[in-house]
Amino acid sequence: MARTQTISGASLPDVIANIESQMSEGWLEGAPLQWLFGPIRVGCYDGANRTGWCFFVPAIYLVAEDRFGASSWLDFWITDLSLDAADLRRPTLDALARSLPKGRHPYSILARWAVEVGGPEGINELNTAWMIWAGETRVAQRRASTGRVWPRADELSDWVVAPGEPGQAEFADVDSFASALVQSLRTRAEHLGGQSQ
Repeated sequence: MARTQTISGASLPDVIANIESQMSEGWLEGAPLQWLFGPIRVGCYDGANRTGWCFFVPAIYLVAEDRFGASSWLDFWITDLSLDAADLRRPTLDALARSLPKGRHPYSILARWAVEVGGPEGINELNTAWMIWAGETRVAQRRASTGRVWPRADELSDWVVAPGEPGQAEFADVDSFASALVQSLRTRAEHLGGQSQ
């Protein structure tokens, strides 16, 4: 990777270093940081420019190439991240994508359908999708309310930790989540070569 550019125009290492410089000790860590950094433009050594999505684990980050034009980290997770890698295959997402029912999908219907199609693993996938969507939504809300792109170190957990579970959220949020999830599952079904029913 030759250089990275975040949504603010600053390089990813510079943004990380700036936040870490405000911390009294330690370094940035934790999966929720993935949706804080969002889509990253990468200038590669071959001269090409690509878009990727940031992964963040303790003291290490990487940018994975976006092959299918994801619109969010949730979309990337569902439609791209696990389609080819054997250890991330997530067959339950395949089953959910291929069996998506027709019509409007409020969360209550999606939850029942996830249990029918995937059992406990279907609910696990639904809850993971919620955590990602709610985390991204929280970051967007914090950006709008503060007028800043990046949090200060003392604001990190408030910016990136998703609030609760779907059952504890506002109806409008759960309905928006259901719409985003359905769209991403339909995209996954197209990439799998299957058709949603």
